[in-house]
Amino acid sequence: MSEKKVREPDPDIWVCQWCGSDDIYEAAFVPMNDVKLNWENVQWPKNSGDYISDCCNDFEHPVTEFEWHEIVFEECNGNKHEIEKVIEGSRM
Repeated sequence: MSEKKVREPDPDIWVCQWCGSDDIYEAAFVPMNDVKLNWENVQWPKNSGDYISDCCNDFEHPVTEFEWHEIVFEECNGNKHEIEKVIEGSRM
């Protein structure tokens, strides 16, 4: 039986701190009168803390995918079987 290969976590992808889903969103202010969206006019509030997610009911804040893997490793006490279950989506 071949072992499943888990890809390396990406430090540039933001995910839910609980389930690891990348279905998270950050608040931004988009000019209402721009006919064509110009990303240069989008204002991203600094430290707004306004994040939402469609993934689970336990979402509190985003973390990088790399940080999430570290959190899962610590919570599972290094148990490879438990880690794989969580990474494969058991918390969703």
